[in-house]
Amino acid sequence: MSGAFFVGAILLAYGPAAALFFLFVARRAQLLIATLCSAFFWLLAAFASALVWVAIPPLQGVHGVTVVVGALIQEAVRYGFIRLYVKAEAQVARITPRGAPMALNDLSSAVASGLGFGVMHAIIMYGSVLGSSTGEASLYVDTCDAMSIFTLSAVTALLFQCMHLLLMVLAFDAFRRGSRALGARVVGIHVAASLVTLLSRADNGCVAVAPVLLVIVGVCLALAWRVLRAFDYAARRP
Repeated sequence: MSGAFFVGAILLAYGPAAALFFLFVARRAQLLIATLCSAFFWLLAAFASALVWVAIPPLQGVHGVTVVVGALIQEAVRYGFIRLYVKAEAQVARITPRGAPMALNDLSSAVASGLGFGVMHAIIMYGSVLGSSTGEASLYVDTCDAMSIFTLSAVTALLFQCMHLLLMVLAFDAFRRGSRALGARVVGIHVAASLVTLLSRADNGCVAVAPVLLVIVGVCLALAWRVLRAFDYAARRP
């Protein structure tokens, strides 16, 4: 792709996340730690998914099952991360003087952690695509001649970052409430979004990927807004 196209693809995929990082996360060391830890946890999920893929050869030819397994592993790791966060939060609360405000709350921590989860996902999944983008030509696949793989991957990376951030808000809320149903909703949304990406394997199905993912992100945004507007949300924050 051309230089301008390359820069545009990078800004589309990573620009909003970079702005959120420098304007919000980087200003507080606690949020920076949460972002880096969540990014590391996503890498653990990717490593675990790769181990499962290698250990069970039949999965290598069934893309739908592979996608679902990967999403389930990521959600299990998300749950583990939140459990670890809550334990660390309890330790910090013990050494915080009585009456002093906590340095973190569920909203800021969920945003920072969701950013780390989403950005690492985008770096791993889209970085390999960018690595093959040198040169003047663009790249299309046989099943999608409507848009280049660079454009589709950039849009998909952006939408998944937004989804991961919002799902982290929902996951924090589900954990605080101790609700398995709300936790299952987070898992279901992630699995559905992952399966949507398989549309790109159908003839010109790639055209439908971004709109459907955008709808899913919109649903996540509506659910997150409902959580933030709940009368007891502030009371459940540390």
